[in-house]
Amino acid sequence: YDESYRICADWAKWIELSKRGCTFEHIPVIVCHFVLGGLSYRSVKERRREQERLLMESYPEELAEVLIGLTGKVARRLTVIRRLVWLSAILLLAVIALAVWTVIACR
Repeated sequence: YDESYRICADWAKWIELSKRGCTFEHIPVIVCHFVLGGLSYRSVKERRREQERLLMESYPEELAEVLIGLTGKVARRLTVIRRLVWLSAILLLAVIALAVWTVIACR
């Protein structure tokens, strides 16, 4: 692991391995459980800066800029998806509350 990357050390390792010609294969075995949270979730701006630095240091400038643009698009889309999930959950709770209120009111 390249510990100069506090947040993206795993990305750095995957990039290093792929540049050395290593191939990757999906193996349908759970080897660990990923827990959301930690430093990479607390500081979105810091994570983004570190991702950009890693890509600029790992690839030619033009390719790095394309990859940075793609990671930005993915991040924005994930934000929209998260908001839609929360809105759906709130709407579902409102429908359940209305149904319960209707049952109680009709007694």
